[in-house]
Amino acid sequence: MRTLAGCAMLALVLVTGPLPLMGAAMQLGAPGVRAGVVTPDGVLQEDWGALSLRLEGGTPIEAWDYQVWPGPTARGKSALGAVTLEQSAFHAPIWPSGVDVLAARLANAGTAPASVRLVLDLPAGGSAGEETVAVGGRTVVNLPGGMQPVRKEREWGCTGGVVPMPGWGHPAVPCDPAFANISAGMGGVPIIYRFRVPAHSRKAIALGFCESHHSASGQRPLVIRVEGAPEREIDPIATWGRDRPGVLIFDAFDADGDGRVQVGIYPKPGAPDLNPILNVIWVFPPGRAPDPGALASGALSTTAERYVDVGGANDRLLYEGGPLTYDLTLAPGESRDLAVLAATAGGSVAAPGGWWTTARLWRAAQDVWTGWLGNETPTDVDPALVNLAMCVQQVDGFSFLPEGDPLPAIALLDRAGLYREAERLIRIYWDKPAPEALAAQAQRADGTWNRPAAQVLRALAGHALRSRDWEWAGRAWPAMRSGVPHVGAGGADARESAVALLGVAEVARELGQPEAENISKLAARFDPQARWMAP
Repeated sequence: MRTLAGCAMLALVLVTGPLPLMGAAMQLGAPGVRAGVVTPDGVLQEDWGALSLRLEGGTPIEAWDYQVWPGPTARGKSALGAVTLEQSAFHAPIWPSGVDVLAARLANAGTAPASVRLVLDLPAGGSAGEETVAVGGRTVVNLPGGMQPVRKEREWGCTGGVVPMPGWGHPAVPCDPAFANISAGMGGVPIIYRFRVPAHSRKAIALGFCESHHSASGQRPLVIRVEGAPEREIDPIATWGRDRPGVLIFDAFDADGDGRVQVGIYPKPGAPDLNPILNVIWVFPPGRAPDPGALASGALSTTAERYVDVGGANDRLLYEGGPLTYDLTLAPGESRDLAVLAATAGGSVAAPGGWWTTARLWRAAQDVWTGWLGNETPTDVDPALVNLAMCVQQVDGFSFLPEGDPLPAIALLDRAGLYREAERLIRIYWDKPAPEALAAQAQRADGTWNRPAAQVLRALAGHALRSRDWEWAGRAWPAMRSGVPHVGAGGADARESAVALLGVAEVARELGQPEAENISKLAARFDPQARWMAP
């Protein structure tokens, strides 16, 4: 689960050295974003649950390697005979809330074809559809494209990936109780049901809709594809009105002879609302044409061969639960790449497909980190610096750390030459007005802070003298000058007070401020032997 534990440890890390990278949880993220965590045994943990990929019967990964540049990445490798499974996990900061990416490459280094079973362990309570997995009303996983898992099917059910929403509907007239419930394909996920039938047989299938969110037509038009019947487009508001139950009847046919009839509700491309909905399904023998009004009233529901209260009590998934398994055969020398996309805290994944390939996701991850470091490519990046970048949050243009002491973090940024980031984090100590959420850290009207003045002044002076940004120093100078009379109060010792005042005096000289000499003399009163030393 996502926590701020790593941020709470940051002050200790800044004092004791780099983060431990082996045998510990590996944090993924981007500047300002702490996303998922990869455990030492390769399980990706998110706020909605856990996800992992493995070769059935393969050797366990002894240890995952954690690299912080060019972005926090966890890597692991396992094998089964001549077949290897290499995995990497990283965070891609794409709109709107980013995704964690579990990328994998299967490779056969042998001289003969090799058959393996790849297992994707899903989160508890996850509903796996054809392309996505939903948990608690969120679409949280995009499954690997171009691969079909081996799954056991029930006699009928929903293929999954949708969100049941009982009580969502508010029909304005007496009707079948199923019109009060829906399933929704959040993010454009289609709603798909399959029903077992004799091969090449026909059925009469009726679908019920009741739109209780939109008032105007054109907001949520739906495309309906029932196997063996012509495709239809329907706008529930335009056809029946808001909160008005409506029924459509289709002559379904098992066209492909697989012993299943498929019913699909899809969003109309380009519609304002791309989340399809469905309330109820009835299945009748072929040739029977039930009256739509009688169906909507609920009078015929008990006579149907199959009655599905979609999103309600008798709804169910088509597939049996458990992990997803993929049976693959690799030719000698063949490799195959795949990727699983996982939603990060509070977010959802977009519908599968589109522009974002694994390579582009990786490029997005690299770009945001090189941008944070000033578009440079350093040869050695301090892991504590990367952890700090993920911890820093913002409110109303002010940066802050939700846990830990920001002053050592400011010093770390200044020593790394990341003056822009240091300036954002130090802003709360001199700029006004401060956001209400950060008011406790800001300078008070009398020039004091909620911590010893010497500590804050040393940080302000240190930033000015390292960055040589005298325009910034001029803007921060009134806060420094107001804090000088309070040095020595609040628990600071004489040496600490003297060092802070010497730094402030040096800034005053650079700015041509007349107080410079008096501040130097005040420093000597605290400790005549002290010398300026940047934090």
